Amino acid sequence: MFFDGAAVPIVTLQRSAPPAAGRHLRVFDDDTFIVSYPKSGNTWVRFMLMNLMFPDEASFLNMDDRIPDIYRTSDSRLVEYPRPRIIKSHEHPDPRYPRVIYIVRDPRAIAVSSWHYLVKVRRIPETYPIRQSVEDFVAGRFFEYGTWQDHVSGWRSTRQFSADFLLLRYEDMLDDPSGHVRRIARFMGIDADDDAIEKAARNSSFASMQKLEKQAGRAWQEMAQSRMDRLFIRRGVSQSWQDELDPDSIRLIEDSWADTMNLVGYETGLSADR
Repeated sequence: MFFDGAAVPIVTLQRSAPPAAGRHLRVFDDDTFIVSYPKSGNTWVRFMLMNLMFPDEASFLNMDDRIPDIYRTSDSRLVEYPRPRIIKSHEHPDPRYPRVIYIVRDPRAIAVSSWHYLVKVRRIPETYPIRQSVEDFVAGRFFEYGTWQDHVSGWRSTRQFSADFLLLRYEDMLDDPSGHVRRIARFMGIDADDDAIEKAARNSSFASMQKLEKQAGRAWQEMAQSRMDRLFIRRGVSQSWQDELDPDSIRLIEDSWADTMNLVGYETGLSADR
């Protein structure tokens, strides 16, 4: 369905039957949740863990079998998963989550990635202006999880000083993937040697994930109805948003969320140099 109005309706991610667990899943005290605002690198971290823990099984076709998505898996199915479970979530802060790996990404990059994603899954046409989509993104109309600022601020303010909370920046993972696989392993209590760490990082590269996505094709149920001429795994390049956003769009994001962006290490005011 295409939209020709001024706003993009909230995206409801694909659900399975019986109803997906969503926020109302049962939580166990040995669970670990991989949490992020959408389009921040959640799938990437899932691949890192898959390649570290189940190196012969990492693919788009069985990812939900090992690290389930609460928006695609029913609660009755989730409780059958072997424990301790690792679970994907995009939810706002939930005090029940005992251990959290939280991924944060530059919102300017998320704005671009979200536009490409919505085109891929046929929510908007390619003719939908990116400038308009940035306004939708800042207003929280892209996804059902509010704004980027509310999501990031909520998780930081409630969990940042907890020993059971690991915050990862997407851009830092790009700079040092092996080092971040090591951080994740340490946080999870996974005993992995240097060779296993390096292999997991290498097999979770964007080139490797793109190859697996192409091999999966329409067999990957989550993307089965999407456009096959566009990839879910895209560039994986830091600050590539500078090539796709105009100065006014950059300024809108920065003016809206500069304080939170600065708190998590993203420099603002870059649009003035263009």
